[in-house]
Amino acid sequence: MSTDTLEPEIVTVELDRQCATCGEMRPTTEFRDAPGAPLFASCRKCRKGELALLDQRGKQVKNLAKQLVAEARGEYIKSPHITEINAEMFKQAGGVKEFCELWWEQIKEAIVTKAGSRTVLDQFTNISKLAKAATELRDSAPDVSYMTDEELGQEMLKLAKNVAELQGPEQCPS
Repeated sequence: MSTDTLEPEIVTVELDRQCATCGEMRPTTEFRDAPGAPLFASCRKCRKGELALLDQRGKQVKNLAKQLVAEARGEYIKSPHITEINAEMFKQAGGVKEFCELWWEQIKEAIVTKAGSRTVLDQFTNISKLAKAATELRDSAPDVSYMTDEELGQEMLKLAKNVAELQGPEQCPS
C-alpha cells in the first residue's frame, strides 16, 4: 500500500483596493510601506506625489520666510541702506574725520548759545545711540541663506514683535 500524501498548497489571495486619491484599483501591497504595516488610504504612487508636493510647498514657505526676513532687514529694499547714506554724507563733508569735526563744531556752538537746552542734551544722547547702532550693524546677523529653520523662525518672531511695538504695546505677541 502506498502512502502518498499530498501537501496542501497555501495560496495567498491579494485583494484589490481603491485608492482614495486617484480612484484606481490596486493590490493592497500598494497601500502599505512594509508587510504587516497598516494600510494607507492612498496608494504608494499617490503618497509619493503628495510627499513631493508637501516638500515643494515647504521649500516655498522657507524661501518666502527668507525673503521676508531679508526685506525687513533691508537686504532687498530698493532704497539705499543707512550705511550708503552715511557714506555719501561723509563723502560730501570731505571724509569721516571732517564730518565729525563739523558736527562737533555745531555741538560746541549749541553748548555756548543754548547751554543746558534740550537741543544740546539730545546731541549727546544721539551720539550714544549712534555708537550703539554702529556696533549692532557691525555685528549683524548672518546671511539669511545660511540660517536654519529655527533661526529664521526666531528672526521672524523678533520682526513681528518689532512691528507690533510700532503699532502699540497692546499688539505685542508674548
